[in-house]
Amino acid sequence: MKSKFKNSIAALFLSILSLNSYSQTAIPKGKTQLIEFTNATAKFTVPVGKTWIIYSIFSDYVVDGTITVNEYSKKNELTGQADVRIFLKDFNGSVKTNYIKNIYGTQLYRSTNASTVISYPVIFPEKTEFSLIILKGELGELELHNGSAYISFIEIDN
Repeated sequence: MKSKFKNSIAALFLSILSLNSYSQTAIPKGKTQLIEFTNATAKFTVPVGKTWIIYSIFSDYVVDGTITVNEYSKKNELTGQADVRIFLKDFNGSVKTNYIKNIYGTQLYRSTNASTVISYPVIFPEKTEFSLIILKGELGELELHNGSAYISFIEIDN
């Protein structure tokens, strides 16, 4: 009986260790960076001898909204708001997004519907050149967002 109990405890302990090792994500060692950017400063180049592992790109939740009190429910309501979206504008010299012509490349951030963006991390090798564009509104009616956004990545040596 004592032996069965010890075996059960040992099996439980090994199961927990095994589960724990599978649930952890290995994060590479490197220089972690968080860079604020605007539409005027959203051009990036991965340095020679480096690789960027981008973990997230994010900005405001919604903009241009007005809060009013609903006279029936007596609750605050946000109306007239616009989603914020960040697209890949160009990639290694190739235009990916031109919102004036309704051409939309890879969407890297959308404030109210994260299921419509690519999954992270994204890995860019050395010499990759790319720029981003921060827009607000709905597809077909997008306009430039004058706010800022952030890119979070780890830069590792090749």
